[in-house]
Amino acid sequence: MGPKTLDVLNRFGYQVPQDFSYVGLELPFRDTNIAGIHCNHELVAEAAVDLVINQINANERGLAEFPKTVTIDGYWQDGSTMPGKEL
Repeated sequence: MGPKTLDVLNRFGYQVPQDFSYVGLELPFRDTNIAGIHCNHELVAEAAVDLVINQINANERGLAEFPKTVTIDGYWQDGSTMPGKEL
């Protein structure tokens, strides 16, 4: 979503970061120049596979009576769309 959004902004004459800063709330790739939160999709997928394998090994079927929740933290990624600001 980020690059397309930036393209639209550019078509309307806005320049990022000259006119305003832009951050992505769910960056799918690390190799981007967009500032924002990288959500670790690879680790989320790995955790999902681990859950399914554990359910298969435990012979669990259907919906769990007590569903499990797994949280994988994201991390901030600096980028050229939000330059550092001195306070």
